[in-house]
Amino acid sequence: MRVTGAVVAFVAMLAVPPPAQAARPAGSSPVTVAPACPGPTRPGEVTCDALVRTDIAAVPSLAPNEVPSGYSPADLAQAYSLRTNHGAGATVAMVNAFQDPTIEHDLGVYREQFGLPPCTTANGCFHVVNQHGDPSPLPLHDPRDFTAALEQALNVEMVSAVCPLCHILLVEANSSNTFDMYQAEDYATAHATYVSNNWGLPEYAGETADDAHFNRPGVVITASTGDNGHAQQYPATSPYVTAVGGTSLHRAGNARGFTEDAWDSAGSACSTYEPRPAWQLAVTTCDNRAEADVSATADPSYPVAVYDSYGHNGWITSGGTSVSTPIITAIYALAGTPRATDYPVTYLYTHAQYLNDITTGDANGNCGAPICDATTGWDGPSGLGSPNGSTAFTYKFPFSVASPGDQHTNIHNIVNLQLQAFNGDPPYHWAASGLPIGLDIDLNSGMIFGQVTQVGNFGVTIFVADSNPETPGIAYSFHWLVTQPMAVVPSIIGLSQGTATNVLNAAGLVMGAHPGVVNCNFLNEVASQTPDAGTVVPYGTAVDVTIGRKPSRGGCP
Repeated sequence: MRVTGAVVAFVAMLAVPPPAQAARPAGSSPVTVAPACPGPTRPGEVTCDALVRTDIAAVPSLAPNEVPSGYSPADLAQAYSLRTNHGAGATVAMVNAFQDPTIEHDLGVYREQFGLPPCTTANGCFHVVNQHGDPSPLPLHDPRDFTAALEQALNVEMVSAVCPLCHILLVEANSSNTFDMYQAEDYATAHATYVSNNWGLPEYAGETADDAHFNRPGVVITASTGDNGHAQQYPATSPYVTAVGGTSLHRAGNARGFTEDAWDSAGSACSTYEPRPAWQLAVTTCDNRAEADVSATADPSYPVAVYDSYGHNGWITSGGTSVSTPIITAIYALAGTPRATDYPVTYLYTHAQYLNDITTGDANGNCGAPICDATTGWDGPSGLGSPNGSTAFTYKFPFSVASPGDQHTNIHNIVNLQLQAFNGDPPYHWAASGLPIGLDIDLNSGMIFGQVTQVGNFGVTIFVADSNPETPGIAYSFHWLVTQPMAVVPSIIGLSQGTATNVLNAAGLVMGAHPGVVNCNFLNEVASQTPDAGTVVPYGTAVDVTIGRKPSRGGCP
C-alpha cells in the first residue's frame, strides 16, 4: 500500500514544476529564481523548498562596511517584533538530506557579518550528526547537484537570525528517500525540543502510518507547505506538525516598518488522507486537515541574505518556505518550552489574535478563499497569520487573575489583601495606582498592606505581568470605600438606685475618650464611672443612650 502511494506521490510531484519566475513588485524588473534542490528521480524522494535568486549575482566576499543583499537578522526581528535575547540554550534541530561540507564555516561567516555570537562545535553550540545520531561518518554531498547544500546553510542561518542564543543540531540523512529522512526525523525529535523540516513530497496513501514519526507531544515539529501554490505536501498535512506557509514581506513607512501579503506560490490545500484535527473544526472549510497553520516571509522577490560557499560561492539571496519554516521554528524556541503533553501547533489556534492577520495578496490557485486566497482570519497560503512577537507560540498565555472585587474598610483598620494570578510564567510583577491613603503593594508578592488613614471612595487599578516579556500584562480595577466606623450604642448592663449616684456600666465607650455619665439635671450634679473598653468613636461623635426606664427622683442625691 505504501509503495503504491509513494508512486502516486512521485507522479504528482513531477506534474508540478517549480516556479520559474516569482511574483515581483509593480513596475520592477522580472525576478528569476531556481530551486535549490533537484527534483525527485524515483518514488519516495522528498525535495527541499528553497529558491535561489538567479538575477542577483553571488558575492564571494564583502568590502568593509558593505552589507549583503536581502533581509538581515535585524530586519526579521523588526518585522516580527522579536526579542532575540531569549531562547538561550534551547536546541533547534533541522533534518536535511546529504552533507554540506562547509556548513560550519558558512554559519560562522553569516553570524560574524551580523554581529551574532559564535556558534561552533568547539563551544558546544553547533552539532552535526548523521541519521543515527553519530558525528561520523557523515553522508556524502548530493550526487545529483552540490548546490543543494544551500538548503542546510539557509536552515542554520535563519535559526541563527531569529534565535542567536539557541543551540543548533543538524541531522543529515543519507539520502532524500523517506526511509532515511524518517530515521533522521526520529533522532531529531528525540534529542531536540524544536525540529524544522523544510522539505516534503506530495501526499500518498500510506502517510497516516508515517505520522508516527511526527507524533511527538511536547516537541515543536514544523514542516514547509511547499512553493508550488495550491498543492498538498506531506508532512505539512500531518495533524501533528505546524504547517508553515509563506508571505511577501515589503518594507514600508508605517510603525512596523513592513507590510505583508500572502505569497502566491505558498503551498496550501485540504488533505486527502489526514483527518480534520479538533483545533481546526471551527476555523477552516476543509473536511480534512488543512494547511497552512502559520506563515512568515518566503517570497524570493523580497529575499533573505544567505551565505553558502559550497554551492553558490558566497553571499546570495533566497526565498521559499524553506525560509519561513526555520524562522517559525526558532520563534517557538524564543517563546519557551512547550508542555510535555501538548501539540504546539494548537497554541496558534488558541492565541491567533496575537498574530498578524494576512488579508491581502494574489491567489495561489483557482480554488478561491479561504484555501487559495488570503482573507480575514485563517486562509490556506498564510494560515492564521505571521508572527507578532512570540506570544502566540506558547501555552503560557493568557494567564489569569482573580479580582478581589470592591473593598470596604473602616479608617485606621490594618489591611492585608493578597492578590492572585494563575497559569502564567512566575514570578509575577505587580503595580497599583489609586490605593487608599496609607496602603501600598508589594511589587513581588502582590500583597496590599498598611493602615488606612483617610476616608473616601478610591478607584484602584492593578497591573500584573508574568516573567515572559512576550506575554501581555493584565490590568483590572475595583473600588475601595473607606468610611468612619459606625458609633456603637452602649448597652446598659446595670442600673443602681438609692445611693448618691446612678451608675451606668456602658460597654462600648472607650477608656479615656468618653466617660459615661448621668446628669441629674434638677440638682445640677453629675455622677460618673470609669468606662469599659469598646469601639473607638471619634471625638465629638454624638452617642444616644436609651435607658429602658428613666432614673427616679430618688436615685439622685
